[in-house]
Amino acid sequence: MKRFHKFAICTFHVLLLFALFDRTVYGEKLSVKEFCKSSDQKSLIDLSPLLYEIDKKSQETRILANGLTVNIDLRPDYYSALFENCIKRKKAELLTNDEKESAAQLSALMKRINFYSPSLESLNFQLDLEVANRQRILSSGLALSDAQKINIEYLFEAFVQKRLFEKAEDLRIQFPEIQFPKLPTLNIRSDMTVQLLQVNDSASELNAINFDWHEIDIIVVGSPLCSPSRRFSAWLLENTEYLDFFKKHSTWILPATGRLWLEEVLNANKQYPIPYYLVNQPEDWPSISSWSTPTLYFFKQKELVGQLVGWPQEGQQQKLETMISLLKK
Repeated sequence: MKRFHKFAICTFHVLLLFALFDRTVYGEKLSVKEFCKSSDQKSLIDLSPLLYEIDKKSQETRILANGLTVNIDLRPDYYSALFENCIKRKKAELLTNDEKESAAQLSALMKRINFYSPSLESLNFQLDLEVANRQRILSSGLALSDAQKINIEYLFEAFVQKRLFEKAEDLRIQFPEIQFPKLPTLNIRSDMTVQLLQVNDSASELNAINFDWHEIDIIVVGSPLCSPSRRFSAWLLENTEYLDFFKKHSTWILPATGRLWLEEVLNANKQYPIPYYLVNQPEDWPSISSWSTPTLYFFKQKELVGQLVGWPQEGQQQKLETMISLLKK
């Protein structure tokens, strides 16, 4: 489980720039919406071909006004469409389905939907589903299986990812047989437009701070658990002319995920001169089209002028110089 999450940190994507509900994702003729309209309840649960096509067509390239390109992850919107068109319209039927295999498949599907595109409605549906499953299991004199516990643990993490800490804490009461990790106190402020979350020294609190745009901004989507992110940080330490520029103009943010990695963030902030902050709500960052780490976004007067994805062993110094030159024009 932990290894998967560390991998997911380096590949996690959460937000799109525009809606794609009717994009073709099933072969060349059938969209998510069309597939859901033409399917019966059984096929709503067994969606393997459609899920394969969603992953296969997960990336798109957008051309900026200056001719440069940025990568866009399409999966969040596809999975949102899947819930809206396949699951939501048949919620009552799906929740009352007593077939053990179907319930397990639906739980696995909701786990996937809420990983890529969590919403309050989709999370609450999965909660209702897991509570109903638990009641059926306990009434049969059985206990939750390890697989069922994992689904509920993922639901806990999905609430954390959406920053719904109270909902996550409620799971401790509803599922007392599962040990959930301790959460910090979340201190959000209503007077801030774009909030980042700062870890306090004891890792017991996440405190909101305001993000302000400047003439030049570099947003570094990274993670202290991601090897290429650490590699880029180490490269900056060795190249002080770039480090000084990044100290002045960059903000480093950790994508909103189900695990907070507070100790890892604190350790990284002690090791490197530019601190990490946690994203509060990905929706606050509409220009960030992919949350894979590391991805660097270059803004001039709040307008996106370039993107740099990854930091391989050999680095990408030439491309980085190109991006910085665009900011200095």
